[in-house]
Amino acid sequence: MSRAGSATLGPMLPSSIPVVHVPAELTDDTVVAFETVMAEYVSAAGPGVVLDLEGVSFISSAGLGCLVKFGMRLDGNGRRLALARPDSHIERSLRLIGLESKLPMFPSVSAATTHVATFRG
Repeated sequence: MSRAGSATLGPMLPSSIPVVHVPAELTDDTVVAFETVMAEYVSAAGPGVVLDLEGVSFISSAGLGCLVKFGMRLDGNGRRLALARPDSHIERSLRLIGLESKLPMFPSVSAATTHVATFRG
């Protein structure tokens, strides 16, 4: 399946933390489908969700708002959202606007999953 149009669920890791592959561009055109996928995982039980950003080249303001919204929702329930493998431009943008504490970023899916599994909100 092409990542250009919708989010996809990656393989469940042994910890059963869902890893959601973000579309290559999270824009006004793709954010609605992404929100639908994310809503399912935010309402499910478990310690949180990992978003795999490998191959993501652009996140619009609507996409960024979506990430923040779901991060806050999970955090409000004592759960965690973690971002894995952001490219350098996306990572820099998130750091410049001060979102690294709400949307922690990790160089690998494994590191992000470990963070979510061990997070104590």
